[in-house]
Amino acid sequence: ELNTMKNKFFFIIAHDVKNPFSGILGLSEILMEDFDSLEKEEMRKIVGLINNSTNKCFKLLENLLQWAKSQLNNIEINPNKNKLSPLVEKIFDVYQLQSENKKITLNSKIKEDTFYYADENLVDLVIRNLINNAVKFTKENGSITISSLIKNDMLRVSVQDTGMGMPPEIKNNLFKLGSNVTRKGSNKEDGTGLGLLVCYEFIKKSGGDISVQSEEGKGSVFTFTLPISG
Repeated sequence: ELNTMKNKFFFIIAHDVKNPFSGILGLSEILMEDFDSLEKEEMRKIVGLINNSTNKCFKLLENLLQWAKSQLNNIEINPNKNKLSPLVEKIFDVYQLQSENKKITLNSKIKEDTFYYADENLVDLVIRNLINNAVKFTKENGSITISSLIKNDMLRVSVQDTGMGMPPEIKNNLFKLGSNVTRKGSNKEDGTGLGLLVCYEFIKKSGGDISVQSEEGKGSVFTFTLPISG
């Protein structure tokens, strides 16, 4: 059963890597064949598209590498007491331009005195993936809000969006290896469920849990927990 799941997983990854590479190959061929006849603005547009496809492929491979390391227990984990709000602000800065292009408002309700006990690099990767997904699946003029509270000696962090939401058959398989939950974003952006598998693995390794509440057309709320002390 595990072999079958991994085979499905590799098929999904191969498919998701093939798509951006097909775009890169096609666009680079146009540049090579029509270089002398292309206007400067046309070149700029093609180069922009190549850059976009390359970034998508790089993010996918980066997530794949992190997930593979977690499966081989090659991830070095250095848990420490860290403040959450500066990390969220840094991640919001990364996605500011992308969210502005879709007129999406990014809101942080994280208090200054909010701390967690975990590896900051792993938590950074988890929140980046969740914010990236939220921006991808939220329509224009929507909003994304990150908030937190302490419950049962654990920090609960929630990323809520006003996006497309998910039907039960997708929601119930998000954190399962080999489940094809790839969907297009609100502006037809390519997506893959690999980032959520990475989130699941890293939160588990940090001593927490992750879950999702979602309804089609009504947005999604991803919630994960982290220890607040060592």
